[in-house]
Amino acid sequence: MEFIRAWLLGIVGAAILAALAEELSPDGSVKRVVRLVGGVLLLLAVAKPVLTLEEGDMSLALAEYHAQAGGYSEALELENRALTKAIIESETAAYIADKANELGADCRVEVICDGDEEGNFYPSQARLVGKWTGEQQEALAEMMERDLAISREKQQFERTAEE
Repeated sequence: MEFIRAWLLGIVGAAILAALAEELSPDGSVKRVVRLVGGVLLLLAVAKPVLTLEEGDMSLALAEYHAQAGGYSEALELENRALTKAIIESETAAYIADKANELGADCRVEVICDGDEEGNFYPSQARLVGKWTGEQQEALAEMMERDLAISREKQQFERTAEE
C-alpha cells in the first residue's frame, strides 16, 4: 500500500512541477520545450514502477498474489461447506416437522448433519420436542429411518407437558 501511495505522490508532484514550469515560462519555443520536458517528466513518473522493476520482483508479486488467492479460495470453500451444512440441516428439519404435522403431532425439530470424506453432508441425528402419541412417534421414527437413514439410536424424542 505504501508503494502505491508513494507512486501516486510522485505522479502528482511531477504534474504540479510540469504545470508550474509551463506557467512560468515565456511564450514561444521555450514554452513548447518546457511543455515537452514536463510531459516526459510526467510519463517517467507514471512509468517508474515498470522501469524500476527487477526480474524477480514480478515473480515474487505473482507468487504472493497466488498465495492470497489460494487463501481466499480456501476460506470461501470452508464458508460454502458451512452454509451447505446449515441448509441441509434446516431443510431436513422442515421436512420432518412437515411429516409430523401431517400425522397430527406438534413438535419442534433440530437436525445435525455429518460429512463424509468427499465433503457431502447427510442428516445423522434428529431431536424432536413436542406433543405426540405413541403411534405418531413410531411413525415419525420409522419415516426418519426409512427416508433419511437416521438410525433410531440417533433419534431423540422429548415430550412437552400437556396443556
